[in-house]
Amino acid sequence: MAELTDDDLWRLYRQGEVEAFEALFCRHHTAVYQFARTILGRADQSEDVLQETFLALTRHADGYQPRGNFRGFILRIARNQCLNRIAARKAQRLALSQTGLEWIEPDSPEPHPPELAERNEDLAWIKAAVNELPHDQRQAIALLVYEQMSYPQIAELLEIPLGTVKNLIHRARARLAEQWRRTHQEK
Repeated sequence: MAELTDDDLWRLYRQGEVEAFEALFCRHHTAVYQFARTILGRADQSEDVLQETFLALTRHADGYQPRGNFRGFILRIARNQCLNRIAARKAQRLALSQTGLEWIEPDSPEPHPPELAERNEDLAWIKAAVNELPHDQRQAIALLVYEQMSYPQIAELLEIPLGTVKNLIHRARARLAEQWRRTHQEK
């Protein structure tokens, strides 16, 4: 099935070929996980988003019409899952703050293989710096760098104008460059 396009695999899955769905999962699970990890910053929640994304895909199988942009479609589902988690977390914090208690973020479980590869000092710094970007800049830069999407694809996925995408990525790059200069001048 490696020679089939995502759209071909999707059509086969819709016809009842479970192996086609497994092939789609194998092709896209890393991208979905990494995207969620960049947005949420937590491995455990990213794994949940990965599962929820593919589950949503099966529940709403008629939502995708094969047009050559399956990755964009599945990343949009992942984005929505991430936004749902962020909204739920904010609601929990608000409810907790009304009781006078403080929200404490639980520790993430043991590192997973993708995180073990990030032990390099510069990669760790970049990851931390990207996580500090404002949410909209972080999403745009993650799609550009990690998913290698074009500006128009990012605009379509995030449902924002192309000019806004360009602005977000420009500001994110400028901010990262400035942080890099400040951090590495101190060394």
